[in-house]
Amino acid sequence: MNKFIFTAVVLTMSVFIGNVNGSGCGGGSCDHAEVESKEKKAPNIKVDAVTAATPKPEKGQVVVTGTLVCTSCSLKKSKKAESQCSVYGCSYAIKTEKVMSPKGEKLKEETGVLFHILANDKSEDLLQANNKGRDVIVVGKLYSDERVIEIDFVKYAPSKAGYTCSMCGGDFDKPGKCPKCGMKLIEKKKK
Repeated sequence: MNKFIFTAVVLTMSVFIGNVNGSGCGGGSCDHAEVESKEKKAPNIKVDAVTAATPKPEKGQVVVTGTLVCTSCSLKKSKKAESQCSVYGCSYAIKTEKVMSPKGEKLKEETGVLFHILANDKSEDLLQANNKGRDVIVVGKLYSDERVIEIDFVKYAPSKAGYTCSMCGGDFDKPGKCPKCGMKLIEKKKK
């Protein structure tokens, strides 16, 4: 019995240490450990919405205009759900305002819908706390049955936030503490 407990503790610690060291699931047998070790094929392209054009979508892709939201925070506010984003992190999705096919046709059935974001290297920057509530234009592939979007390109609308974090540089609409680092947010100077 003691030998079993010792083995379980050792295995648990090796998985924990592997996750802390960034080696995925400890043994490297998971798919995501292999993906993380590969070189990123295409960097996440951040472009100012005013100065650059959105690339034309390729076959199977769409252009989505919408707002980045946290479904957990929204449910907590509107339906009194017991979400704990401060503990487990936000569940990001894009609330669509307009979805266009590669041929330029508006996909009405996809308008006004929440699409969860498939986490990958191209969506990594988008899934930051300081982007919540920002208007975005993304090019990617929709998985309509699952209500998921795989992002290939992101273009941000200029931030209208009135507060910023002096430590990590995040922009926020309301005063308070930075959700990332806990520093007090400071009001942006009006230009």
